[in-house]
Amino acid sequence: MAQSVGKANYSASSARAKSRKSALIDQVRMKQLLQQDVNAISASIADSGYRADLDLYASRLKGAELVEAALSHNLDRDLAEVLHFCTGSVRDQVAIYALRFEFANAKTVLRAIHSGADHEVLRTEILPEENSSNRKWLDMATRSKTLPEAITLMGSSPWGKTLSKLPEGSTLQEMEDALDRAYYADALKSVSLPGSDFTLMR
Repeated sequence: MAQSVGKANYSASSARAKSRKSALIDQVRMKQLLQQDVNAISASIADSGYRADLDLYASRLKGAELVEAALSHNLDRDLAEVLHFCTGSVRDQVAIYALRFEFANAKTVLRAIHSGADHEVLRTEILPEENSSNRKWLDMATRSKTLPEAITLMGSSPWGKTLSKLPEGSTLQEMEDALDRAYYADALKSVSLPGSDFTLMR
């Protein structure tokens, strides 16, 4: 992962992050939610700032699937927005966390192709097409009939480079293990670069 250019905006990004954190459901409210049924949880989180995300999926999903899709959509959008207002090494720290979801999606695509997952199920339940961040992954899964084809489409991305180095005939498990190793190796490398503001806890 390349280091971001520019000065780290610790004060500004911290203030904005704390403002967003104050809008989250606190521990007391979370315990109350866990005592409710799924429909009541949906109604409660709608009143806690997630209504737009729930409404986006409400026409075709319900229950736990609706809640999961809405919260995942909200998380993806929040990560993109936080990355946008962070600069320098602060952005690098957030990017390490955000990148884990990209690697996870790469594994999801590989699993879908390997198992012959139905594309309708993939685009409606596993990687909902309403979430714009899923569209590149859906396109990749749709255009690939084999794992090597998917790896080719991943191109020069970090996950694509990792998979392209594996020997021909590698199993799905070997591919997933390689992606996990690559993510954590890159994360550790990023926090060890000269000028990095990270502190490793051992």
